[in-house]
Amino acid sequence: MPKSKKPQQKQQHQHQSKLQSPAATAPRVAPAAPPAAVAAPSVGERLSLLRHTREQRYAAAAYERVTAFLLEHQANPEACKKYRSIVLSAPALIRSAGLAQALAFLAVRPEPNQSRLVGDLAAIVGRGEQHDTQPSSGGERSAEGLLAQSRGGPTSSLQEYMLLTHQSLEALLWVRRFVQHHIADDGSLQHLQVRP
Repeated sequence: MPKSKKPQQKQQHQHQSKLQSPAATAPRVAPAAPPAAVAAPSVGERLSLLRHTREQRYAAAAYERVTAFLLEHQANPEACKKYRSIVLSAPALIRSAGLAQALAFLAVRPEPNQSRLVGDLAAIVGRGEQHDTQPSSGGERSAEGLLAQSRGGPTSSLQEYMLLTHQSLEALLWVRRFVQHHIADDGSLQHLQVRP
């Protein structure tokens, strides 16, 4: 029996070598060399590298707004405590009631420091939509503008509302982070360095 297996294996090997393509048996050629000179990036490509992401613009705008609030209310821990409370509860309010109802509720709050959150949110979302090549004054949006956009109109779509909700929650995340860092549970300020 062992003799019969060897001729079969030899026949199979000869058959496989006949099936191989000429490309598989041909000698391999080295790949072509890369071009000698690589073109430098254009001005547009360099500018696109310098642009910030929307998250970075949200973070910068949220930091400015929260810091401005804290500097105005340094001596008033009760106002800081109420602002912290509304900032921490706003994401759950938006998720449960919807953006339009949550913003309307926040806008009519009797405490001005609590209703200020709508203006802060409008400015942050407006700043997130602008690009670094645009002037900074054109990006901020008013609280009334954000309220009107959240209520929509005859031409607005569900996708636009969902996008605005997503953007508002992203912006609110940054406000929440900075508020948690700078305002303690009792309303006292922490980690705040005032620069001249």
